[in-house]
Formats: sequence, C-alpha cells, structure tokens
Amino acid sequence: MQLPKLDEQDSTPIYVQLSDHIKREIFCGALVEHSRLPSVRKLSEMLDISTTPVEWAYQQLIAEGYVYSEPRRGYRVRAVVEGYHDIWLGRSDTDISTKKQKEENALASSPDLQGLRPAALVSYDFHMSRNDFGLFPDVKWQQYANRVWREEAKNLLFYGDPQGEQGLRREIADYLGQFRGVRCIPEQIVIGAEQHLLMSLLAQTMLYKGSRKSIAVENPGYRLPARYISQLRI
Repeated sequence: MQLPKLDEQDSTPIYVQLSDHIKREIFCGALVEHSRLPSVRKLSEMLDISTTPVEWAYQQLIAEGYVYSEPRRGYRVRAVVEGYHDIWLGRSDTDISTKKQKEENALASSPDLQGLRPAALVSYDFHMSRNDFGLFPDVKWQQYANRVWREEAKNLLFYGDPQGEQGLRREIADYLGQFRGVRCIPEQIVIGAEQHLLMSLLAQTMLYKGSRKSIAVENPGYRLPARYISQLRI
C-alpha cells in the first residue's frame, strides 16, 4: 500500500483522509481482496502520527464494509461489489446517463409503472423506494438462490422458526458484534417480514413486559415508527 500524504491543516480529519486513501487503494487494485493491512501501531509509526486516527480509520472502514478483522490475523480487505469502484472514483457519468435513459424508456412503455413512480426523474432522489438497482449483483443473487434451493429445498417447503431462521439470526448476531459493537445472542433477535408488525410487537414488549409507561421517538426522524406507536393508543 502506498502511504498517503496527510494534511493536518486540512479541515478533513486525519482519520477520514486515511480511510479515503485506503478506499482509493482498494478501488485502484493496489489492495486486493484479503490483503493484509499494516497493524495500527505499525501504520502510525510509518505515518508519524498517533495510533488514534489510524484506529478510527480502520473502524470506519470496518463499519462501511471495506475491511474486516480477525483475531491474530489483523485487518484485511473485503471484496468490493463489482462496479462500485467506478462510481466512487467518479467514472460512471456515462453509465448513469445510460441507466436513466433506460428507466425513462421503460416507464414510457409500461403504463402499469406510470402510476407507481413519477415520470420526471430527478438528479438525486432520496425516496426509500428509489434504489440504485444498477449495482445489484443479479447474477450472483441467482447463483446463491439456486444453491439455497438445491441444499434446503425440503426445509423451504415448511414453516420455519417463528422467531426467524436460527442460521440467519446467528449470522446477524455475529455481524452486529463485529461491525456495530453490539453484544447479543441469536435468541435475542427476532426476524419478521413486515416492519409494521415488528414495530408493534417491539412497542408492546417494551410497554407490557418492560413496565414502561411511555416511548420516545426522535423528531425530526423516521416517521413510520412514531406512526406505528401512536396507533397503539399509548
């Protein structure tokens, strides 16, 4: 990995400069999947800075999914979704323009879609339904779906665990512990298919099982939880 030129006079924090540099190294191919990064102490010595910004940079990269850590193996690079590096490096103007044109053509040729989404496309649409499906790994998703069906066909034909599949809950618990610092066990996780039901169950559990008399919700914030909770007549 090429060492970055960090500017302490820059308004951008040192740890952000460092994490952005490592991202560029990953996207440019200088750091490939499973490449080992220098230890926190080693990199701080190489850059002649304290260990704190290096630790923060690594934790930021872990939280964003670019890096993972293993006991006694240090920090290593994760695989990056194909095509994402072009967008991060600003090389996707043509692709984005082509994708928008395809969306416009599809919308114009499909009357059923015209009532679901507005005909006018904006430059930056932050509505939760307007995802960038151009980055979705369709081929890999199909491969994984076929593999699961081959290996779990019998189990898929029956009702699963009402709390959620044990394997998925175990993976979620591991992920939360590794990337979010949340210590929990699979038995503390509940998986559902619809957030209205889950929010209602959570609110009822907090009120009736936790002896709470009120629930606070951020304002401004995500509106749906407040709406769900208000429907419980708390």
